[in-house]
Amino acid sequence: MVAQASDSSSEVSVNRVQDDQRMMMEDVNSLKRMVSALEEQAASIESQFHDYCDMKEQESTYQKMQIMCLGMKLEQLESQNQRLEAAAAEIRASAEEFATMRARFDAMQSKSKKIWKKNKQDLDAIDERVLALDAREAEMATRCQGFEQFMEEMKQLTLQLQKEKGTNNENVEVIVERSMRKLGSSGRDVLDGLEALRDRWAADMEEMIYLGWITAWLQHDLLVLDGGEVGTPAAIIGDETPAQPRHKGEKVVVAVAPSNEVELCKAASASSSSSSEMRGAAEPSCMMGFVAGGCTSIGRPRLLRRLRGWAGGKGGSSRRQCKIEFPTSPM
Repeated sequence: MVAQASDSSSEVSVNRVQDDQRMMMEDVNSLKRMVSALEEQAASIESQFHDYCDMKEQESTYQKMQIMCLGMKLEQLESQNQRLEAAAAEIRASAEEFATMRARFDAMQSKSKKIWKKNKQDLDAIDERVLALDAREAEMATRCQGFEQFMEEMKQLTLQLQKEKGTNNENVEVIVERSMRKLGSSGRDVLDGLEALRDRWAADMEEMIYLGWITAWLQHDLLVLDGGEVGTPAAIIGDETPAQPRHKGEKVVVAVAPSNEVELCKAASASSSSSSEMRGAAEPSCMMGFVAGGCTSIGRPRLLRRLRGWAGGKGGSSRRQCKIEFPTSPM
């Protein structure tokens, strides 16, 4: 009995020990599970910490890059501001230069208007003088025609008197010679008047050409200062081919109307016992003209030679159209 009791007590103790071991194993397993859970939690916390550090680093890098971008943008704005300031200075200088040029242009325009007004007055005066010369020339031509008619009448009268009064031929010739002397003196007066008219006309034409030449070169200087182009004044002289004007525009033309050739005739009589004849000697007046159809620049030596030749009676016997071209107004 005692042995059975001891065996049962040992079995109970063994069972108790086994139960304790199982409980301890269960506790160890539970502790392991808790440790693994804690390790996992620590790993997640560590990963979150690393993520946080990375985010902080990225944020600082982003801020640095943003600061760098702002600095570059500021430098760009400063350079653009400097360029704008330089452009503004250039614009101000250009505006001041434009204002100066505008003032100069206005002054030159007013001066040009004054010059053209004076030029128009001169041209009107020249037209009046040319018309007066034409009127005087027509008057002289009329007087010459009357003189020729009178000479013809005297010739016919002389012939008639010779036929009617053959016996009184010498007395008639004396009377005719006296009449011819009177007519010769009047013819010389007419020739002197024509010579004076020719001299005045030559002086007037020379003055007119010089006025046109000076006015045109003044206008040329004004337009050269303004930056434009201008043509040179030209007098139509000789039979040369006319040159085209250098710029477009109208032409101011002073024209002298053509007139017929004026001839002065004087007659002389010669008496003889058998027959008498009346001889009329025609003396053409030396009226020279400027020929239209050739355009050359106003060269004073050549022009003066022509005018002096005309004044000295070396010119042609016909008077043709005279033109003087001036550059048109820039207005």
